Amino acid sequence: MMMMMNQQKKEQTPQLENGHLCIANELVDQFQNLHLSGNEWMVLWVIIRKTWGWKKKQDAISLSVFSKLTGLSRVSCHEALKNLLLKMVIVVNNDNLISVYSINKHYSTWTVTRNGNSGKLLPKTVRTVTENGNEVLPKKGTKLLPKKGYTKEKKETITKETITKESNNEISLFIDLFKNVNPSYRRFFANKTERAAADRLLTQYGLERLSNLVAKLPDIISKPYAPVITSPYLLEVKMGALLAYMKKQSTTVNKYKVKKI
Repeated sequence: MMMMMNQQKKEQTPQLENGHLCIANELVDQFQNLHLSGNEWMVLWVIIRKTWGWKKKQDAISLSVFSKLTGLSRVSCHEALKNLLLKMVIVVNNDNLISVYSINKHYSTWTVTRNGNSGKLLPKTVRTVTENGNEVLPKKGTKLLPKKGYTKEKKETITKETITKESNNEISLFIDLFKNVNPSYRRFFANKTERAAADRLLTQYGLERLSNLVAKLPDIISKPYAPVITSPYLLEVKMGALLAYMKKQSTTVNKYKVKKI
């Protein structure tokens, strides 16, 4: 019992000698005025812990590690990282096998506004995001609607939509990677064959490993005798031929810096 109490006491009283990190007060002053979402803050603290916490300027961190340490899904971590990059709070180096992250200490270049968005401060007007950008719209009154009961069929539909929402997000993120491979990549979003192939690839290999592979495709397919792959469906069909070509081209080191599939 005494040992258990001592253990609990130790866990509840963190000590500097057990590990600590140093952050300049000037940066702390900026952090206290930094308007980010909860997910963005969690992901940012992972980067701080993995870099400054180990007295390093940068560190290679996978989406799996972000997800494990924050409890967020890989899609949510990817979205938070993308937002932090757009707001220029972090710096990402994608030349390595896994993305290398660091904190942008030049806080004057951060583009975070009081409402947590990236860009200039917005006026107090109602705005909506359209396909062509932000468009100012007049305020509209809210009309109260009568309550509608949920039938069993509606409940099943809602449950199904909830389960597949994250999967659809990953498919869209994966298809978006082909923008550097195929100028017509946008048509894949509505193509059932391409989406189905993307879903199967994600299930088998995961978004992170596929991201590294697709990022190298422009360089790989430009080489003689390399299989031509410009879509998720072609990647699925020609995966065997692609891996065989990569293995043949890299005898001692991985020439294309792609993690083994």
